[in-house]
Amino acid sequence: MNKSLALKDACFLLLLSIFVMAALPSVAQNFWAGTWETHWATGSARMLLSQDGSRVSGSYPLLSGQIEAAAEGKLLRGRWSEDQREGSFEFILAEDGQSFIGRRDGVEWWTGARNQRPQTQMVGSSDTPRSTLRTFLNAGNLGRDSDKDQWALAASLLVADANDPVTSPEDKLARTIEYFRLLDLLTIRFPDLDLFGQTDAREVVVPLPIADSLESLSVVFLRNAAGGWRIKLPARQAIARDREAILALLGQETSAQRQSFEALGSPRDTIRSFLLGVSSWDQAGQELALSTLDLSKFQPVTRDAHGELAALQLRRVLERIGIEALQAIPNHLVGSNVFEIFTHSAGSVVLVADGAADQRKWRFSSETVERSMELVRASDKLPPTQFRLPGAIPTTAFFSLRDTVSVKAPFLLKRAGRMEIWQVLGSLTGLSLSVLLGMLSARLLIIFLRRPVEQEFSTPKWFRPSLVFCLTLFFASPVPIIFGVPPQIRHVTVPIIGIALVLLMTMIIWQLLKIYSLHFSRIAERSLGAGDDIAVSLLFALLRLSTIAACGLGLAHFLSISTVNILAGLGIGGLAVAFAARETLANIFGAAVLAVDRPFKRGDMISMGDVRGTVEHVGIRSTRLRTIKNSEIVVPNAKLADTSITNHGASDPLAPHAIFRLSMESDTVSLSDFVDELKANFGRLSGISDAENNILIHRIDGKDVEIKILLSAPSDSNESRKLLEDLALSALAKGREAGIGLAWTPA
Repeated sequence: MNKSLALKDACFLLLLSIFVMAALPSVAQNFWAGTWETHWATGSARMLLSQDGSRVSGSYPLLSGQIEAAAEGKLLRGRWSEDQREGSFEFILAEDGQSFIGRRDGVEWWTGARNQRPQTQMVGSSDTPRSTLRTFLNAGNLGRDSDKDQWALAASLLVADANDPVTSPEDKLARTIEYFRLLDLLTIRFPDLDLFGQTDAREVVVPLPIADSLESLSVVFLRNAAGGWRIKLPARQAIARDREAILALLGQETSAQRQSFEALGSPRDTIRSFLLGVSSWDQAGQELALSTLDLSKFQPVTRDAHGELAALQLRRVLERIGIEALQAIPNHLVGSNVFEIFTHSAGSVVLVADGAADQRKWRFSSETVERSMELVRASDKLPPTQFRLPGAIPTTAFFSLRDTVSVKAPFLLKRAGRMEIWQVLGSLTGLSLSVLLGMLSARLLIIFLRRPVEQEFSTPKWFRPSLVFCLTLFFASPVPIIFGVPPQIRHVTVPIIGIALVLLMTMIIWQLLKIYSLHFSRIAERSLGAGDDIAVSLLFALLRLSTIAACGLGLAHFLSISTVNILAGLGIGGLAVAFAARETLANIFGAAVLAVDRPFKRGDMISMGDVRGTVEHVGIRSTRLRTIKNSEIVVPNAKLADTSITNHGASDPLAPHAIFRLSMESDTVSLSDFVDELKANFGRLSGISDAENNILIHRIDGKDVEIKILLSAPSDSNESRKLLEDLALSALAKGREAGIGLAWTPA
């Protein structure tokens, strides 16, 4: 029975292996399907490939190109064709399957990379001259800023002049771009185009006004056999001539003098910059988009966050409103500093210019930015528009949640003060979760921080709650963006909470530095390296200074005081500060020299001139010494760094000492009384309060007793010699009174 089951299992596994092996080649060879951004020496285009087994076919619409090829694994050979031209190619796929490199006709290089970005679907029509011009301009706007394949759609709406025919797809593409650039100089009133094309005429000439002048540019529309409209493409010389004439009317003598659209010199440039910046938000477009908003009413500490939320909200408002084409927005506005796009009782979308007449910058007004959420609610009720603006709309958590709520629970969209009900509930939920995460994280973090310094880890009662508060704010930081908390609320709460956060973080870090400083100081005391404790002391002193500096900058940030100006002011006043604090700076550099040279360590007995003592502490400004008389001397580090130092070594209790030999002639004298008297005299003469620890009975041999006195300075020093002489005289006097023979042997 078991053998039969084993045989069946083996057969099943064999058949499964054969099936997998047979399927692998077809799967493995399906390398080429997808969308590719390709480039060659004289051009570039987006290529769409499909693969069926070894057969690969596709197209690159920008140049009306076709691809037919055969795949051999990661090698692709075939032919390309563009209009009346064709040739061969060979591509080799990279190991990761994300790019290829190859040759075109065996000579010209041809490379490509997979395109992972979603593309904007351009929807247009050519039923009327108005719709044809709108489609052409929108395709050109997309082709210029984000999706160059849309030039193929724009080119398909043009009919070349019989007197100047196009010679190749590249030639038509280049002339399409030039004609678009010509029309882009105009401000087009699209409703006026409805006056044309209402007859059965096959050709209509439409005059498009040039700015505020009486001149116009004539655009010729042709009706094809199917009833659709096309634009007659003028000759190259006519396009160049008309362009120079329009630039002259606009006050720009040559095309080279036209400012970049990012200078925000017109309402259209501002809208274009805004759309392009939002579309490429995650690819460094954020700065461009925010530059189009007047954020002057917001505090610097919350400006970027408010700007981000307002920008994404306004982008959706513009999409709901609908603009036929960017060319409907003026690119040359004289006599007015205000341009209105949309008006509603809840708010208006208004562009406002500031600065001199020749250097004006147009931005969305501060009122528009401030009421961006109100505009979102108002535009929600607009019927859908057929117009799509250039650029993609980023997907954000706020709008994803709001769209879900509008479908699943629309009653939660009702107002609750400045917010909607779902925003309030979501914010409270997010804050509650942040508190729980903060408490859990604080517990884990304390365990982690305690582990290496178990003995020294002692924190005050405020430490844990403060840590929970800081971690809660860390986890709650995305909540305002996710749920769209209005700027009016954050305008008040962010500075208050931020200042509290900075102060608490400073206290927490200061406490941790205190704990770890003690820990590493004890390690340094046990280390064999000279001066390790000096390096530790200096390091933690610098960390404390850095903590104070960071605290100051943090408070300035949340008080909306420019940290850049503070740093610049410090730079300007640096020389004055350095001159006024030159001694302090010299001491700091002296501490650095001591840490590097390591002439002594804590516990060493050093002398320099008349100053002598045991090193107790090396700080960032000074070093403390303890003398044999238990007095403390504070020496500036600059003096230590510039003075010859004699290092007598560690204060070893076995080295510097003195021995008294006592001969007990009388049993009536108590040895302990004599030792107590000796300790009292030593304490009185040396000024040491715990002198009893410095005197001990060293050896007893019959009636001879040796008493050792331990010194905290070398026994050959003047202070030690004088102390021992005074002590010996007092001991001799006491010995004579008690009948004790006494001998003194300094070590």
